[in-house]
Amino acid sequence: ERNPSRPVILNAMFHNVEIVPGTSPYAQTEDEASAILGRLRALLNFARAEKIRVVGLGDVPELLS
Repeated sequence: ERNPSRPVILNAMFHNVEIVPGTSPYAQTEDEASAILGRLRALLNFARAEKIRVVGLGDVPELLS
């Protein structure tokens, strides 16, 4: 059951090499790397529009305390 006094935490992450063509199975080409960046851009734009605060993973324990 959700506790309304605690924030909802959404986690999105990727490794930096995932956007370098040919260094991961996710982006073998420049177009695939650009597509990943486009999805990340869309996610961040959505977060901004919905006033969702973006924080580092290391900040989560403090938010939950």
